[in-house]
Amino acid sequence: GRRLLQVRRGGRATGRVLGDFAEALGDDISPAEFGLLTLVAHNPGITQVRLAAALSLDKSTLSPALARLTRRGLLQRER
Repeated sequence: GRRLLQVRRGGRATGRVLGDFAEALGDDISPAEFGLLTLVAHNPGITQVRLAAALSLDKSTLSPALARLTRRGLLQRER
């Protein structure tokens, strides 16, 4: 919907602040990872299925990115 479109457009603008964010976080964060973390932060408790749908991705395509973020301690998965 409209909110997702704003998030995607905002993703382009985040490139400018991504360096500051990554520096503060102490990790290398890609624009895609930053967008994913932002979407999760604004939708607490979102399921992987809903997250994949919001990003127009297959759940299996999203799984590796979520696993990387989880291993790095940037995302917590719950069952």
